[in-house]
Amino acid sequence: MKKRYSVIVFVILVLMFIVSACNFESSDSDEKRSKKYFYEIDVFLDTDNKLLECEMSVDYINKFGKSKNYIDFDLYPNAFSRDSFYKAVSFRNIDSIYPKGISYGSIKINSVKNQGDNMFYELVDFDSVLRVYPKEEIKSGEVFNAEINFTVLFPCAFHRLGFYDDCFNAGNFYPSVCQENEDGFVHGNYHITGDPFDTDFADYEVYINLPQNYLVAHSGTAEGETIIGNRKTVFIKGSDIKDFAFTASQNYKKISGETSSGTVVNYYYLNENYSETVLDTVLKGYEFFNGTFCDTQKKKFDIAQTYLFSGGMEYSEMVMLSTDIFTDEYLSERIALHETAHQWWYYLLGSNQKFSPWIDEGLAEFSVYYYFLNNDKVKSEIFTDEMKSNIEYFENRFGNETDLKPMEDIYYFTGDNAEIVYSASVYSSSFFFFYNLYCDNKETFIESLREICNDFKYKAVTQSEFISYIKQLKNYKKYYQKLSA
Repeated sequence: MKKRYSVIVFVILVLMFIVSACNFESSDSDEKRSKKYFYEIDVFLDTDNKLLECEMSVDYINKFGKSKNYIDFDLYPNAFSRDSFYKAVSFRNIDSIYPKGISYGSIKINSVKNQGDNMFYELVDFDSVLRVYPKEEIKSGEVFNAEINFTVLFPCAFHRLGFYDDCFNAGNFYPSVCQENEDGFVHGNYHITGDPFDTDFADYEVYINLPQNYLVAHSGTAEGETIIGNRKTVFIKGSDIKDFAFTASQNYKKISGETSSGTVVNYYYLNENYSETVLDTVLKGYEFFNGTFCDTQKKKFDIAQTYLFSGGMEYSEMVMLSTDIFTDEYLSERIALHETAHQWWYYLLGSNQKFSPWIDEGLAEFSVYYYFLNNDKVKSEIFTDEMKSNIEYFENRFGNETDLKPMEDIYYFTGDNAEIVYSASVYSSSFFFFYNLYCDNKETFIESLREICNDFKYKAVTQSEFISYIKQLKNYKKYYQKLSA
């Protein structure tokens, strides 16, 4: 791929990029998990025109027994387009998400190449997926490289992808290889609630070129920075991460700390409300989860305060926190801890957010409770009361507790009240499943979480695999029947 930014400065780093083209024959699930894609992305942030101009090289590996005639990539930014079929925003939340009226975003594919030669491609599934056709079939175990030039237009929106007041959120901005099973590619299909993303673990090298006065919070670890004129390029590497995201702003201030195990936590904030409290809580929370569940062995973790409709959003090695939560100390701590816990439940233990969201959301909520229980019992009681109130609110408005559907996939939750039903089901009801198991099993429950966390570190875990670790716990059947009713 042609390097447009700081080529000479980083040329020595290119020598570190070695793509393995080994021919994998085994179809064993553990061996499939060990095969990783490699993304190399050049990003030019155009703050005047609210664009990302990008070049990406991706090494796709055919992990299955059948040859492939094409590769599918999710194009999540098109969920923000005027004619999107898979909407990113519900009608109910339009006024809250678009501060200056409805605004549209998109991703435009400019070219797709292999070794410099143009490849045929098309947009399918209502323009939500890029389908690339190699000239020859990709056999099982083969590595195929695609070079994709694309442009992303930011909507003016309080969302994962969006900008407001010189702050840019770049979540799910690049074409990402769709998940696969034996039957083929599984399209992402954006949804109005939940987190409609599930991507394979991969390695990343990313170059972000942006104005010199902007600070950037990101997945991965910054390895170098160069300044040319009034712009700078930050070189970032990410190993074994599920996704890459960043936020950037000229209004950011930054404070940092380090855990006893050597993880640097950076907090990028727009206003100073509870800034020291949030950093201190996340430092303690990260260290607590590291010791309780399993060691991430990661060098750094970024927290970015930004304009976001929901309370927060998790990505690998970085999270976004909404500016709206910093009106209350408990709320800012509670949500910062929840998003931090996702570094274990979703990222480290690669659960599927689309089809089994109860696992990562329920465990993230339980982790918040367990942290408070061990550090501030009054707050642990406030937290459980909050979870009960969420379910009671649902029951008062919509029906009985039996109407909650925590084990449904995110696409089950539709209509004007999707967010309310999703929250009570997937967050609160799932929390009480884990809470009850903990109350009846104590250390045995924590040991089960520690065991599965270590066994599946940086691997995707299925729902059945996860359940196999907890089904032997006391009263599991009773609580599971209620969860799956």
